[in-house]
Amino acid sequence: MAHNGEKWLLRHGHLQVMEASTTTFFVGEFTHSLDSKGRVTIPSKWRISGGENTYLALPNPGRYITVYPPKMVARLEEKVAEANLSDVRAQALLMELFSKAHSFGCDKQGRINLNEKLLDHAGIKGKAVLVGNFSAFAIWSVDRYSGRPAENAPARDEAARAHRRVAEPPAREVGARLAAERARALAAALRRAADRPRRTRDEAAAADLD
Repeated sequence: MAHNGEKWLLRHGHLQVMEASTTTFFVGEFTHSLDSKGRVTIPSKWRISGGENTYLALPNPGRYITVYPPKMVARLEEKVAEANLSDVRAQALLMELFSKAHSFGCDKQGRINLNEKLLDHAGIKGKAVLVGNFSAFAIWSVDRYSGRPAENAPARDEAARAHRRVAEPPAREVGARLAAERARALAAALRRAADRPRRTRDEAAAADLD
C-alpha cells in the first residue's frame, strides 16, 4: 500500500478509487482456502499492523469482491457523507451497494470473514483467489478468475503497455542516448585522424636518424 491523495467516484453502482492514500500497497496473486466459517487468510504483507484494522468489502459489478483497507475506508466515509440526500439515484445506488457490503477486522492468524451475500455474489466456494490492485485487493472465485481471459484481454494489454512505459525509457530518451553515443564515436574518430599525421611525421623523423 502506498501514500497519495485519494478521491472516490460512484460509477455504475460501484465506488471507484481515483487516487489512493495509504501506506500499504497490495500486489501479487494468491489462492487460499476458506474455512468452515467463510474466513480466508490474507497474505501477511497485506495485513495492517496495529491501530485500526477494519476492512470494507463491497460487491464489484464484475462479479467479484473488492476489499478496501482502513485508511481508504475512512476517506470513503467522508465522501459518502457528502452525498446529496436529495439525489434519489445516488442514494439508491449507495443503498444497493452497501446493503451487500461487509466490514470486518483481520484476526491474529490474518483471517478475514466474508458474509454469505458477498460469497454468493462472487460465486466463491471452497477456495478464493486474492488479487492485488495496488490500493485495494479483489477476491475472486477460482473458476471466474481463471475464466476471465477473453473479457479482460484489453485490460491485460493496457497493463502490458503500462509496464513497458515504466520499464523502458521514453523514445526521446533513447534517441538522446544514441545521439550522445554517436557524438562520442565521432569525437574518437576525429582524434584518431588528428593523431595519424603526427605519428607519420614522428616515424619519418626516426627513420632519418637511422
